Amino acid sequence: MDLRPLNLQVDILGYGPTLDLGNGITLTPEELIAFSSMMTYKDKNAKEMIMEIINSGKDVKTEAVKSLKESAKRGHASLSTSAAFWYLVRGASKFVDSMFTGAVYSSSLMPSGRRIPVNLENIVAPDSIINANGEIKGIYYDASAENIKFFMEIQDTLVKKEDAAKITQYGISGGGFMLIPLETLLDYKKTFEIEDEFVPKEGKDFVKLLEGKLPEMGMAILYDYRDDAPRGTLPYPNVFKDPEKDTIIDFFSGRLIDSPSVPILLPEYFYNSRGFMRDMIKLTRLREEITKSPEDTAKRWRKLLALRQDIINRHGGNISLNSFSSISWRVWGEVKRHRTLEQNVESVYAAADRAIEKFKPYREMIKGNKIDENLVKDISSVFMIPQKFNEHDGLMQRYLHRFSDSLIAYGELKARGIPMSDAIMVVPRGLKLMTFKRFDLYNILEGYIPLRLCGTAENEMRAITEIEFDKMRAYFPDYVAKNIGPKCASVGFCMEKKPCGKIQDYIGYKYTPEVHKIIHQKI
Repeated sequence: MDLRPLNLQVDILGYGPTLDLGNGITLTPEELIAFSSMMTYKDKNAKEMIMEIINSGKDVKTEAVKSLKESAKRGHASLSTSAAFWYLVRGASKFVDSMFTGAVYSSSLMPSGRRIPVNLENIVAPDSIINANGEIKGIYYDASAENIKFFMEIQDTLVKKEDAAKITQYGISGGGFMLIPLETLLDYKKTFEIEDEFVPKEGKDFVKLLEGKLPEMGMAILYDYRDDAPRGTLPYPNVFKDPEKDTIIDFFSGRLIDSPSVPILLPEYFYNSRGFMRDMIKLTRLREEITKSPEDTAKRWRKLLALRQDIINRHGGNISLNSFSSISWRVWGEVKRHRTLEQNVESVYAAADRAIEKFKPYREMIKGNKIDENLVKDISSVFMIPQKFNEHDGLMQRYLHRFSDSLIAYGELKARGIPMSDAIMVVPRGLKLMTFKRFDLYNILEGYIPLRLCGTAENEMRAITEIEFDKMRAYFPDYVAKNIGPKCASVGFCMEKKPCGKIQDYIGYKYTPEVHKIIHQKI
């Protein structure tokens, strides 16, 4: 048994804004932002005011602190979103992705669980397990290792890697590249304070580590003043929260259906103005005109995209549709990164408890391979079961057994004193979470829906989006429905290396691999 401890490390790649004034004088981010904020009161630019301070013999830092005390302590988020830093994180678990990549004021590039190899050497464990006795370590390692062995055996041979990965857990090594403003770091801190018992220690250590680097980057005073301000921060979707507190998820699940097997679309409003109708009809006609031939498409696709963008700009707010669905933890990891999409998610601990209760009456049946359609249907409400597992003898039984065994391990770890926020690392990413999404015009025409209808999207996410897509087309009048589609529909050609064929429904010519190659040579 070889458990790797977490060894969280952050490498700062850059930070800003800074300003080199020459003569060995470089302004820190908080100094530059402080003087820039003064521009709202004086008819001078920040550099002019800074030079006045220097020439007068006053201390730049002292004057900057005075300014920050006046502005940042009132809670002006424009100051704390203007200072940011870029960093690489390593020595972490995959929880880093689950905890930190959903904030609105942030951006990240993370190793893909669909593409990066996973093996036994990737298993990592939090301090509470590393410092525990051998029995506890064995529970954690055995469940984790068996999941990974099963994944390694079946990936890309019996089922696609992205489907097989649903049995792997978040207790494997992770990292990534991120950009966050100070406002986002403060949001993490405040959220983690509220959910202290439920946020993995790794996340809280991560915030403290980043806070410790602020002084050397010249951001600590701005951060502290913003922290002291009597104003809140913009929340982000957080899965590590108190399972006993009511959420919008409880509202929908209590009135509709617990853990829906297919997304439920709940229209909120649709302002069907004449101007919007005329513009959408115009968009349809322009697309039909531009996509009559590959030559026209290659020459004029920018005009089609520009009209679509113009419509979204002018008619944003016309539409609001809610979607209530149940998706795997793994896929929620991608959904949360659509930062323009208003969304919420249930507590992962509530989802795990629901799964435990659902599996209890079926444990012996799963062990004895007495699996029928009713069992699979019932279990699929709490655990993602790809269709492919039905196509190989014995595979379904092994898949369900691995998940059942992992839930048992999770319960045993908690019973032995391991915090639930650490024990949850052993639960596979196929665990289903109930989610809420609110679609506006942008996310219907250009953002979420087109991107996740693409043939390159993860299987489960694409399947769910296709249901949402079908329901949207049935809800909207024809002139709107015709303009909803995968991202290729926005321009009239496929943007990926290999076309999947969906583009054919939105153009007037035959889209062959040869045509695909020619268009990409011309654009």
